[in-house]
Amino acid sequence: MVASVDKLKGKKVVVVGGTSGIGHGAALALLEHGAHVTIVSSSEQRVKSVVEDIGNPNLHGKVGNVREEESFIELLRSLAPIDHLVFSGVDK
Repeated sequence: MVASVDKLKGKKVVVVGGTSGIGHGAALALLEHGAHVTIVSSSEQRVKSVVEDIGNPNLHGKVGNVREEESFIELLRSLAPIDHLVFSGVDK
């Protein structure tokens, strides 16, 4: 198991819905294993708050709304290359 977890070190991971719930937990776990994580949420305030609270230089935040397909695709393109995508967003 350790060998496979080590494969995350230095990988670029985008976590959609990374400001709360399962997505937030996933982002924290990925950071613990050395990944470079970008969390995405539709709430600018929550993105800023989570990035500041965690305070890890490998954590970044972007505002994006999965319901706005074209702008969301453009956001993902701007983050390329992406090694892994975790989609934990919820339509509230």
